[in-house]
Amino acid sequence: MIWRYALIGPGLCGRGIRLRELSAPECDKNTLEAIQNIQADAKAIELRQLQLRQGVMKSLVAVTKRDGLKTFREVAELPEKEWQPLTYQMLETGADWNYLKLFGRAKDHDALVQIWQDLHTVDGRLFEQLKGEACPVAIEDSPPATGTPTGAGG
Repeated sequence: MIWRYALIGPGLCGRGIRLRELSAPECDKNTLEAIQNIQADAKAIELRQLQLRQGVMKSLVAVTKRDGLKTFREVAELPEKEWQPLTYQMLETGADWNYLKLFGRAKDHDALVQIWQDLHTVDGRLFEQLKGEACPVAIEDSPPATGTPTGAGG
């Protein structure tokens, strides 16, 4: 599925973006590629940062050609010709459509990372909700105990 967002608010670029949800195998591949692309002495947080940035870049499929948009409605009503298709390669090495050129502000990058995580991970609240809906449906027979339980008298 492709989602449209507007990076609109104080300190944000004012661009519309379209992101594609990655499949489970694509997310796994992204993690493995991040591991391969990071230096051997990198810390776990550096790996996670690379994994998130690469994930965002692989998910981005289009951006508005102009920034400074003020409302989500303005983004939603833009004609297709006002959207620039994106590829990972363009975002990584492109001159005009480079990731840091488009989203180099800390707030833009942070918003994109949070959007990506919302689309691709289960946060604590959702997990607790899922756990709360779980219920036992069967009881499996336990294997017979062997030996004498600790503390049992003889």
